[in-house]
Amino acid sequence: MKKLLDIVVTLCALAAGIGLLVLCGGPFLKFQTGARALGTSDALAEAEGEYVTYEAAYPVASFGAEYYSGDPDRVKKMGYVVYDEARQAFVYIIIDEQDDARLSNLMYYLGMNVELREGRDMTPFVAEGSLKLMDSDSVRKVQKELDNGKVAKLYLTYYNDGDFTSYYFGDEYGEIMKGMCALLNEGQQSKWYYIEEGCIDGMSKGQIWLCMLTALFSLLIFVCSLISLLKGKKEDSVVSGRAGSMGRLLDAIEKRMAEQCEERLNRTRLMAFLTAVGTTCVLSVIGFAVGLTLPKVLVFHFPLGLLLGEIFAVVLWKAQSGQSKPKKIVKKVEKEIKRQLPQPAEQEAFAEDIVTADNEWDFTEEVGSEPMVYGTVGSRYWAKFTEFGLVTIVDSARLAKIETEKTSGSVRVNRVRTYYHSYDIRFFYQNAEVKKRFDVAISFNLEETAGLFMTLVRRRVGEKVEIVAK
Repeated sequence: MKKLLDIVVTLCALAAGIGLLVLCGGPFLKFQTGARALGTSDALAEAEGEYVTYEAAYPVASFGAEYYSGDPDRVKKMGYVVYDEARQAFVYIIIDEQDDARLSNLMYYLGMNVELREGRDMTPFVAEGSLKLMDSDSVRKVQKELDNGKVAKLYLTYYNDGDFTSYYFGDEYGEIMKGMCALLNEGQQSKWYYIEEGCIDGMSKGQIWLCMLTALFSLLIFVCSLISLLKGKKEDSVVSGRAGSMGRLLDAIEKRMAEQCEERLNRTRLMAFLTAVGTTCVLSVIGFAVGLTLPKVLVFHFPLGLLLGEIFAVVLWKAQSGQSKPKKIVKKVEKEIKRQLPQPAEQEAFAEDIVTADNEWDFTEEVGSEPMVYGTVGSRYWAKFTEFGLVTIVDSARLAKIETEKTSGSVRVNRVRTYYHSYDIRFFYQNAEVKKRFDVAISFNLEETAGLFMTLVRRRVGEKVEIVAK
């Protein structure tokens, strides 16, 4: 199962990386090369598909090109029909609504008479993007808007009216508008080209960077997964060189933790994969839900979901793999034992007691995502271990009293109240002074585990130690 999942992850990462590179590779190279200025002598047909800058000087019609999906009355992108004097053609410019001030002002000034227009800033707007050929449906829509365009209709109305010739056509811009009127009177334009401001082959610069970053991150995951697959899993073997009973105990714990860590990593591996897939699917579905087409989802929602999912998956994997190191856990266990039992003789006696106890004296507790608990009730020493290296040791030879209690409570996190139960066992050592606080405590999440532990304890101590249930 682990190897199959590793293969699936490797292939998916490779497919995502290559797919996104194919999608954004061309636009990315054009973006890095930079846009070339489209000169007045350059034919539009020859520059088709290139990343260019274009001076839009004479916008004569405008309309809402795209609206927000959640608000059909709110314009997202504006479309401007621009008259190209040098080529005697019209070019369609698409621009974000909040960035269209220059084109809007130019069109407003063109609609003024000669006297009012004098001294106005008529600097052309420089559009930057891929020059594309428009499809027939888009051409019909833009042609209709041009026919109804305020500026275009204004000049057509007074084109052959001698009384208004000097009023609207008496300056250099009026002369240019005469050429536009003549072009409109000739009939419809055969080929239309458009530029979407800031977009290269239909992708914005932000979308290009997003797709490229996601592609590189996916390929990095592919390389790491492939290396892991080729290396394979090392055979489990514990050759520590540790001596004595303490060495045998630590070797046994390391072997057990190796199995437990591998099982935990397998679960984490599956969870990380599902996290990446789930996040990608959720973001993609949101894109379709708001009315976007497949090409638009593929350049934003899909790579964004994949990138976020992969980041979450990697963080989850690194966090869990950092905790799932058997040797590191064993070092922590050894340190805990030495802290609680400072004398080497005590450590050896403790280890001998634990490793020589039969399996019937062992107990284990596993509850969902909680750390696994295991341990042994030895003839003298009782030990509780957790899978993260925590150790609790009870010296039964020093016991005066054992106290058991069920604790219930609740915690509130983000307006959600969670209830819990804990089964606590407290140990009081013999002491000349009367103590109100226990010396050692062991807790369990399950009543069954606490019951099993106390059964083993009663078998060990009999009636020699007072046991009180609170």
